Amino acid sequence: MSLRAALDYFRDAAPLQTTDEEGAAGALASLDALEADHQLSAAAHAEVDALGRAWLDAGSLAPESVRRMADLLRQPADTCRSHIGVEDTEVFPAAGRVLSPEQIAAVGREMENRRVRTRTER
Repeated sequence: MSLRAALDYFRDAAPLQTTDEEGAAGALASLDALEADHQLSAAAHAEVDALGRAWLDAGSLAPESVRRMADLLRQPADTCRSHIGVEDTEVFPAAGRVLSPEQIAAVGREMENRRVRTRTER
């Protein structure tokens, strides 16, 4: 009986586990790509902040700084469309498969709490 159970497992369940793990690996790769997007966005935001504050302090910007700022301000829209697409089609569905509704709700509460803290700290 235990040999049959083992054979059945390796015939039926093991391939599903492999598929699940490959899906998880794909989701992890997607998370790495999203993290890279976050790092690029943070660097762009910091540069825009510096240029914007320099503009406010001086009352003007050199033409090359204006062009750089314009380029930086266009970049997030392109990145954001791609980023949201990966979240919606890969990351969130994967999370929905592995997290319980309670865990998903807890993640949502944690995200909201961070936003509330950020707003109240200003």
